[in-house]
Amino acid sequence: MSKLSLEEFINKKFNIIFISLLIVLLTVSGFVFYTFYNIEYQREKQAIRSSMKYFINNLTGQVTKIERKYNGALKKQLMEFYNSYNKINNVSDFKKEIRDVKQNIKSINSQGIELDKVNYYLINSQGIITKTDYEVDLGLNLSKFGGLWDRIKQLKVGEVLLLPFDRENSTGRLRLYSYVRLSDNSILEIGVRFKNYDQLIKGKLQRFANGYEADIYWFSYAFHPLFKESIKLTEKEKDVLREALNKNRLIAKNDSFFETAYYSGWNTDYGAQYIKMEVTYLRFKNILAIFSLLFLMVMATLYLLKRNLSSLLETNFINPINQISMKMNSFNPEEEVEAKIEESEIKEIDQIGKSYTDMVSEISASYQQLKSYSQEITFLNEELEDSLKEVSVLNERFINMIEIISSLTTDLYQEEEFLSKLLEVAADIIPEVDYGRVCLFKDGKCLFVDAIGHDASLLRELEINEELLLNCDHEGIYHLEECILVNSRKISKEDRSILRTALKPSKEVICIDIIINSNVAGKMTFAIAEGSSKSFDNKAKKFLKSFSNLASAFFYWQRYNRIRGEFNKEFITSLTNVLEIHDVYTKGHSKNVAELGAKIARKMELSDEEIDDTYWAGMLHDIGKLLVPLEILNKNGSLTEEEYEKVKNHPYWGYLSLKDSEFLKEVGEYVLYHHERWDGKGYPEGLKGEEIPLISQVLTVADAWDAMTSKRAYRGPLTRDEAIQEIKDNKGTEFSPKVVDIFLRILDNEF
Repeated sequence: MSKLSLEEFINKKFNIIFISLLIVLLTVSGFVFYTFYNIEYQREKQAIRSSMKYFINNLTGQVTKIERKYNGALKKQLMEFYNSYNKINNVSDFKKEIRDVKQNIKSINSQGIELDKVNYYLINSQGIITKTDYEVDLGLNLSKFGGLWDRIKQLKVGEVLLLPFDRENSTGRLRLYSYVRLSDNSILEIGVRFKNYDQLIKGKLQRFANGYEADIYWFSYAFHPLFKESIKLTEKEKDVLREALNKNRLIAKNDSFFETAYYSGWNTDYGAQYIKMEVTYLRFKNILAIFSLLFLMVMATLYLLKRNLSSLLETNFINPINQISMKMNSFNPEEEVEAKIEESEIKEIDQIGKSYTDMVSEISASYQQLKSYSQEITFLNEELEDSLKEVSVLNERFINMIEIISSLTTDLYQEEEFLSKLLEVAADIIPEVDYGRVCLFKDGKCLFVDAIGHDASLLRELEINEELLLNCDHEGIYHLEECILVNSRKISKEDRSILRTALKPSKEVICIDIIINSNVAGKMTFAIAEGSSKSFDNKAKKFLKSFSNLASAFFYWQRYNRIRGEFNKEFITSLTNVLEIHDVYTKGHSKNVAELGAKIARKMELSDEEIDDTYWAGMLHDIGKLLVPLEILNKNGSLTEEEYEKVKNHPYWGYLSLKDSEFLKEVGEYVLYHHERWDGKGYPEGLKGEEIPLISQVLTVADAWDAMTSKRAYRGPLTRDEAIQEIKDNKGTEFSPKVVDIFLRILDNEF
């Protein structure tokens, strides 16, 4: 009886399995494809598109109608106020006119729609809200809202700007805003907040969305979400909405296999509005469930086929292979084993058994040769480990060099401190070094800075002429007597005794110069102990030379920092001098505020950097007054409201002049807020309490104290007791309580 080959045996069984599987998969795939693409998908998409078009047309008609009604009423009230504005003579008349406008708007009745709030805002030409009955927005600068302010500031006198529905940030309610430019160039804004209209619209949107298992969102002309604050549009989605608006059609974009986003936009009389709806196709998910069930059926079929195949493979293939595997696992080239394999029903298995027998004899013959190879590899591995250790040492040296280089610019070292650190790192990096010392030449004297191994305290006591102590003509390796004590006879006995006691006997010494401006400013000396078997190699010399270069670089960096600091100080002093020329009544004021502010900061135990920032912010806190007209600054008598508004801009102008300077940009922040009040009634942003930077809180007290105790164009100085009482009376309202307490303690200590 002839035996089947392994290939023939396996192919015969697998052909039956694969034909059955192919028929099942083709049937299921054809059914799913036909159902999904040719019936359900297109039909449901068309139904949603038609329903959404009808819904949007109906919704936009209702919204436009309400928008026209209320904006028409707002326009009428704004024009009536504009016509009567010139007749207003006092605050009482102004409030009466505003009250009439609000009452007329609240009286509008439209299909059960209720108003929640009607607020007014009076805006100056710079975009700052100067009067309002909505205190939260008092002092708000609309010029920061670029798109809106660009439209408002283009209004002509008597011209009205009406906007479509938008969302109020603080409450999430729908709101209408309208503006008119008055005869004095200021702008009146009326804001109407609806009480229940947003709920009516949200109800319509939600009912429509629930019918399709969808989420629907409404956006204003500026793409602000009107009802769901968390939803954000991408720039790509905004472009799609603009396209839908321009082409006046519904655009569909597939977000995923079962989700589609629909985009639509429409224009009202006052601006654009947009809608986005995200639809999930539940029917298609159900089809996926059916497909999954069919897939499980296929998997079950495969499982049954696998069981049948496994039984066949175990009997006719796996068991014979296992027998050969066991023989192989028990094989040991140092021992004699039985290599004969029993015959099987498959000829390929028998061929494998014969190959195994031949392999056993070949492996035994090669075993001894492998032994010799193993010994050679072991030797090579030991050499490799030695090389890795050497690389590791070099890497550690490199890391230490990187750290000391980085400290040149990141750490604020004194000269002696840096040289001591450099000496310490050099001794750690170079293993040959046993002793080291560093000295500087100043005024012809050699001054020892630090030492390792030698007695550093004794060396620091010495002040020896450099030509008497060091006689190294060039850098290199010397014996101790050649480099150090050639002229020792000219040194006093006392100094010579100290020198010999402090210095340890050395075998080899390397002297490295510290160069500044082409002159030798000092030396670094490294030594190997007497009697040691070590010796400096070329690598050690190169490393130690690099440390001398680092020392030279440090001195250059220190000199650069001093020059830069002096320049900054002179520049700022010049600026304050220009201000004092511009405003004769503030002569010495900036310096007084700077010194007093720094004193308070120091008493509050702020960091050195914060104390410096306080000083420079005090010097520059009024630099913005250079842009205030001279006739206003030096005016005798009270300022008008318009003049006062100009003066109030000086913190912001000072901030603008400083914010782009790398050295002064943080100081600019403190200058910006030095007229903020603790109770939030200051300017320019109305910050409150701890929202105000701490240094700005300090400047507020220092500025007020110097101003009260100095002469001004419109008044004389207060007495010390009067000024102290003013500070106490305004503690917790104008001034930070914590800063006031510190300041009063300073005054008590000084007097």
